[in-house]
Amino acid sequence: FGKHVHAPVVGGQVKHATEVMSSVKYPPEVVKAKSQALITTFDLDPNTPMKFRLIAPCSAYNEETNNYEHGELIITRKSIAFLSDTGKGTAIKRSEIKSTEQSKDPSEPQLKITYLGGKKSFNMKDMTKNDEARAVKIIGHLTRKKKSSNRKSFGLFGKKKKEQKEEENSDESDSHSDSHSDSQSESESSQSDDGNTAEEPNLLLAKELEEAEQRAEEERAKLEAERLAREEAERQLEIEAARVAQEEADRIAKAEEAARQVEEEAARKAAEEEAARIEAERLAQEEAERKAREEAERLAREEEERKVKEEAERLAQLEAERIAREEAARIEAERLAQEEAERKAKEEAERLAQEEAERLAQEEAERIAREEERKAKEEAAQQARELAEAETALANAEAERKAKEEAERLAREEEERKAREVQERKLQEEEAARAAQEAERLAQQEADRIAAEEAERKASAARATEEAEKAAAAASAVAAVAQVEKSRAIETPAATQKEPAKAGNPMCMWISLIVAILAVLLGLYS
Repeated sequence: FGKHVHAPVVGGQVKHATEVMSSVKYPPEVVKAKSQALITTFDLDPNTPMKFRLIAPCSAYNEETNNYEHGELIITRKSIAFLSDTGKGTAIKRSEIKSTEQSKDPSEPQLKITYLGGKKSFNMKDMTKNDEARAVKIIGHLTRKKKSSNRKSFGLFGKKKKEQKEEENSDESDSHSDSHSDSQSESESSQSDDGNTAEEPNLLLAKELEEAEQRAEEERAKLEAERLAREEAERQLEIEAARVAQEEADRIAKAEEAARQVEEEAARKAAEEEAARIEAERLAQEEAERKAREEAERLAREEEERKVKEEAERLAQLEAERIAREEAARIEAERLAQEEAERKAKEEAERLAQEEAERLAQEEAERIAREEERKAKEEAAQQARELAEAETALANAEAERKAKEEAERLAREEEERKAREVQERKLQEEEAARAAQEAERLAQQEADRIAAEEAERKASAARATEEAEKAAAAASAVAAVAQVEKSRAIETPAATQKEPAKAGNPMCMWISLIVAILAVLLGLYS
C-alpha cells in the first residue's frame, strides 16, 4: 500500500517515483486501514494518533518458525512495526533502535535493524531498492532524534526549542525535514563536545554553566528588545507590503492549490494503482498458497488412501491365509476322520474275516469229528459184518460177494465224497475271500457314508444292531438245524449206508448256511 506514491510537484512537474524521499503522504483510506490494523494487532487505544512515514511490503525473519514471513514494514514518527500476512506483528520503539545494517549478499538479510542495546536484531528482505533506501534514511533520522533528546538535560542554549521545531518541520515537509535534520545533526555534533564536558561530576564546571546560562538569558532578553523595536519600525512598512504581498500570495495560493489538486489526484491514482497491484500480488500469492495447500491435501489424501488400501489388502491377505489354514485344518480333520473310519472298517472286516475263519475252522473240526465218528461206526459195523460173515462164511458166499461189492462201492463213494468235500472247501474258501472283499468294499462304503452323514450312521448302527440280532437268531437257528442233522446222522448210520445217494445232503446244507450268513452280512453293510 503506497510505496513512494505521493511525489511532490516541483516547477509544475512531478518528481520521478524512484527518487528517495524520507516521507510520503498516503491516501486517507490507506492511513485508516493501516491505523486500524496496528490498533487491532498491538491492542492500542483507538484514539492513538499516527503519522505514517513509510509503508513497504517485505519479508521478515520469524525466530519461532525460523522462516521469513511476508508482510508490510510500517514506520511512524514513534516506532517501527511489521505486520505479517498471518495477522501477527512485531513493534520496535524509536528509543530502542541502535543501528541499521545493509547487505548485498543474497544469503544475508537485506536490511538488519539492531535494537535493545544490540541484544536483538530484526532481519528483512524482498524490499525494493527505493523502499530500502527510504527505510534506512528514516530510521537514521529517528536515531538522530533519539540522540538529540538524550542531550536535552545538558542545558545547551536553545536546544529544546530547535528540536521541537525540527520535529514539527519533519512532519510537515519531506525536503525541509531532510535538510533541517542534516544541519541539525551537524549542530549536534559540534555541540556534543561541550555536552561531554558537562557530564563530568565537577561542581565548578556546573557553576560556570549556570553563569553562562544566565548571561545567555540576559543576551537573549536584550536581543528580544532590539528585535521588538525593529519590528515595530518595520511593521508600518510591512503593512503596505503585506497588502501587496497578500494579493500576490492569494494568486500564488490559487496556483499552488490547483497544482496541489493535480498532485493529489495523480498521487491518488498512483496509490490506487499501487494498491491494486499489491492486492493482485496478494491474491496471486494466496491463490498459489491455496493451490499448494490443495496439492498437499490431495497428496495427503492419496497417501492415506494408499495406506488404507494396503491395510485392506494386508487384512484380506491375512483373512485369506486364515481361511486357507482353517480349510487345510478341516481337510486334515476330514482326512484323519476318513483314515479313522477306514481303519475301523478294516478292523471290523478283519474281525469278521477272523470270526468267519474261526467258524470255518470250527466247522471243519466238527466235520472231521463227525467223519471220525462215522468211520468208527463203519469200522464197528464192518467188524460186525465180518463176524457175521465169519459165522455165515460157509452159508452165505453170495452175501459175502455182495458185501465185498458193497464195500467197494462204499469206498468209491467215500473217495468221491472226499473229492466233493475238497472241492466244496475250495468253493467255500473262494466264497469266503469274495465275502471278505465284499465286506471290505462295503466297509469302505460304510466309512464314506459315515463321514458324509453322521445322523444316517447312527440310524444305520441301529439297523445294524437289529440285523445283528437277526443274524444271531439265524445263526442260532442254523446251529440248531446243524445239531439236529448231527443227531440224525448219529442215529441213522445204517440209513446212510443204505442210501449212499443222500450222503451229499449235509454239504448242501452247509452251503445254504454260508449263503444265509453272507446274505445277513450284506444286509448289515447295506
